[in-house]
Amino acid sequence: MGRDVFLVGTSGWSYDDWVGPVYPEDTAQRKGAWLELYAQRFGAVEVNSTFYRLPSDRVVEGWVEKTARLGGDFEFSLKAPQELTHEAMVQGDRAMTKDLLEQLQLVVLEPLARARRLGAVLLQLSPRFHGGEDQLRMLELALRSVPAGVDVAVEFRHRTWVEGRNLAPAAMDLLQETGAALCAVDGPSFPPMTRATGKHAYVRFHGRRADAWFAKGKERTTEDDLPARYDYRYTKDELEPWARVLQDNAPRHERVRVFFNNHPRGQAVANAEEMMVLLGVEPPRRTQSPKPRGRKEPKLADFG
Repeated sequence: MGRDVFLVGTSGWSYDDWVGPVYPEDTAQRKGAWLELYAQRFGAVEVNSTFYRLPSDRVVEGWVEKTARLGGDFEFSLKAPQELTHEAMVQGDRAMTKDLLEQLQLVVLEPLARARRLGAVLLQLSPRFHGGEDQLRMLELALRSVPAGVDVAVEFRHRTWVEGRNLAPAAMDLLQETGAALCAVDGPSFPPMTRATGKHAYVRFHGRRADAWFAKGKERTTEDDLPARYDYRYTKDELEPWARVLQDNAPRHERVRVFFNNHPRGQAVANAEEMMVLLGVEPPRRTQSPKPRGRKEPKLADFG
């Protein structure tokens, strides 16, 4: 079951501090090779950079080309733009919401879908997007504006959406009606809600640095100038209960996507590979190893 249902990876692949722990030292100046090296380990990735800006056509083509020439399956799940989740939806701007989703579809979703490389779209809602009837209708508009057949996951980030340790019934009903997945989160800010709402499931691991997560003012950094709130390494004892939950829930889903966001110093890679072992997921089988190309590689440093 593991290889067929579970897709495990990390939130992004392009981090300078992964040179050494994850990527060979001689690739420090060849960032274009990092995606291929990443794809040797995993069959999926969550692209965080789309939250800040949409990539160019050439960058998306580069993603497809680099993963396709290795052989085997690989998919990109995408974090929706902050203009959508943190501006248009918060402001209740219906026209802007639909327009931004159309842009996302044309620029990223369609090219990846044609190449059979599209995973899910993550709507990570703004902490300012409070639970309420108007907000529920905005969320419904966004969910129904995503093209049919595209998996969508929703990460709620304000407590007004939660009742006890579960999602509020009205929001739960909406996710079930639209087939969207309730994004389960392991982190300090929310209870890990794992109720099945769609044919797919989506789980994100942020780490358990409550001290940094709830720090007032500017986010603290470590002495290495890394984001402190994600600077966390899960232990096997912390991952094993999650593996049991994921395995128990797997029969309800066609896909279970699991991404680790605790990226500093490649900790996400180590934990993702540990989770693969716990879930019985084998590393991807590739027809060839990544090789330096004669032509200049697209610059992907700002993407992933």
